[in-house]
Amino acid sequence: MVTLDEAHTASFYSNYIKGNIYHWSGIEQLMATQDIRSVEDLLSLLPQKFRTIYTLIYRSRSLQDASEKNPRVLLFSENGLVLSFNGDPLQKNYNKIEVLSPSDDGSQISMKEIDFSGGRPIVHNNPVSCTKCHRVDSRPIWDSYAIWPGVFGSFDDIFSEKTSPPQEKLAFNNWLKAKESHPRYQKLVTPQYESAIKKDTSQNIFSVFPFVPIESFAKIAQYFDYEKLNSFRPNLRLTEILSRVQAKKISSKNSTKQKTC
Repeated sequence: MVTLDEAHTASFYSNYIKGNIYHWSGIEQLMATQDIRSVEDLLSLLPQKFRTIYTLIYRSRSLQDASEKNPRVLLFSENGLVLSFNGDPLQKNYNKIEVLSPSDDGSQISMKEIDFSGGRPIVHNNPVSCTKCHRVDSRPIWDSYAIWPGVFGSFDDIFSEKTSPPQEKLAFNNWLKAKESHPRYQKLVTPQYESAIKKDTSQNIFSVFPFVPIESFAKIAQYFDYEKLNSFRPNLRLTEILSRVQAKKISSKNSTKQKTC
């Protein structure tokens, strides 16, 4: 299994991956050119930047099971590509990555399933198991701002005694403690922004990454630009991205109808 550090990322993707790794074409070429035989193998080959923006679902409505101890991870890119996986071999669809993939022109959204049950990945395009809920035209299913039930950081991406479910922060802290020894969750990256922050605030700001400790909200807004700030607001960011993806698809569909009239 190949694991990339940042020093080798640029040359690896320029030499092997002709498509954009933040689009489905890049993921497809990655699987075609590398010896990938598991969810962990694929995660190891994704750029660190990709593995920095994610959210965690502990009560799933998807075909992938989730729990507080082994949540379902949604990795996502700015263009709307979403990859999801869970963390316990006993969970349903443990050996699969579910994918939501917008087309390059934004006119379509497709659902895919990467199945590693037999080792080498097998891709199923728009399987009935997905379209049953997401429909044939593959609409994203995600709650609106600012409450995301069953997702860590469920109220506005902030852990607060006043607004968060009582057990949510405790469950998340327990997940954080186990994260670095977990074969999949350890692939998720905490960004190295500390150089821009005073040492005495750094640990506090990253204490519940990728979410916001309520006492550090003002500090985070002070130290980071918009892109870096997004890393601390994954539920809000995913809401914005999926709304944009769906809007583009609807706009494209309406434009096509007008041309045929």
